[in-house]
Amino acid sequence: MHICKPVYINVCVGVHVHIGIYRCIDRHISSKVVTSTMQVNKKTIPSPI
Repeated sequence: MHICKPVYINVCVGVHVHIGIYRCIDRHISSKVVTSTMQVNKKTIPSPI
């Protein structure tokens, strides 16, 4: 949980921070969600900021 939170926030900076923290609850899904979200974010939103 502690590792998942910072890693997710670092990967999705301000993009899916809220969802990331909530999804982080499940460490098993966390790993897959982080990878999936990272690719989807880059394809869907290359640079929101």
